[in-house]
Amino acid sequence: MSAEEIHSLEKEVTYMSKIIDYVQFSKLRLSTLVVFSAAISYITVAPQVDWIRLFWLVSGGFLITASSNGFNQILERETDKLMTRTANRPLPQSRMGIVEAFI
Repeated sequence: MSAEEIHSLEKEVTYMSKIIDYVQFSKLRLSTLVVFSAAISYITVAPQVDWIRLFWLVSGGFLITASSNGFNQILERETDKLMTRTANRPLPQSRMGIVEAFI
């Protein structure tokens, strides 16, 4: 394997690990569950489904939920280091900086 191929592979691993960190940071499963329940509620209650409003509900709901999950992790990063369940998150492990987390 050439040095160029190794460098390319390292980049792929870095990008993939960063994506995994963002998924973990935003708590993708929890965010998706919250947004799914909001979307189902809208579809159930609305007399007629407006697909554009549903799109904005899902998009905005996901962004708000994911950002609140992330903000909570920023506030509790020192405590998260001490708990077994949360010690492997991106902030306690220093895989993500605070500025990056805020952005």
